[in-house]
Amino acid sequence: MAADFTPLTRQPSLAAQVTSQMLAAIFDGATTVGDELPSERDLSLQFGVSRTVVREALRGLQAKGVVEVQTGRAARVVAVPASMVSEIVQLYVRGAQSQDLLAADAIAEVRTTLELRMSELAAVNASPADLELIAASVAAMGGSADADEAARHDTQFHQLLAAATHNPLYVTLLDSINPVVAPYRLSSLGLPGRIEMATRQHLGVLEALRTGDPVTTRQAMESHLDDSRQFYR
Repeated sequence: MAADFTPLTRQPSLAAQVTSQMLAAIFDGATTVGDELPSERDLSLQFGVSRTVVREALRGLQAKGVVEVQTGRAARVVAVPASMVSEIVQLYVRGAQSQDLLAADAIAEVRTTLELRMSELAAVNASPADLELIAASVAAMGGSADADEAARHDTQFHQLLAAATHNPLYVTLLDSINPVVAPYRLSSLGLPGRIEMATRQHLGVLEALRTGDPVTTRQAMESHLDDSRQFYR
């Protein structure tokens, strides 16, 4: 009778283990933005690995955008830019779409969930300056000469709504989705009467925002997104 063997699990490389520990130190606050890391020699002694392993780990951290490595100087911890986060999500979504792993309806569902909550928070947190900017965006969209111009103002309207939550993570998440939504937005705004319709819907959201009522604002946004969702198909 043949013996039953348990599949072996592949252990992370030494460089991956070093990277993991250093990331943990950064995210736990033991090392903060602007701090210089120990030299390659000191890190190799602390981790008990070769300098080649440390160098590989530092390159990995640099690729992730959390450290800056310059020749002849100690590596320094830097803030991860929001644009990098957005770019990574965009790449994932585009790749999943190209492989038929992510349907347009799934994107619309995530966008709806995100923007409905954004609208509620914006109703509570929007400042007078936020409302002025949103109003200017609505007016600019209404005066658009073509679909391209309208699409830019449409995108801006939703970005300003995200900013009005005063939670920067919503801005980053929305910026991750916007480029994927862009083709649907542009094609829909090219239809006769669509710019006027979308502008009226944006105006409805703005009027609800001005009441400061999250329920009314959510309803206005939900009506707008339900109407837009048909164009994802």
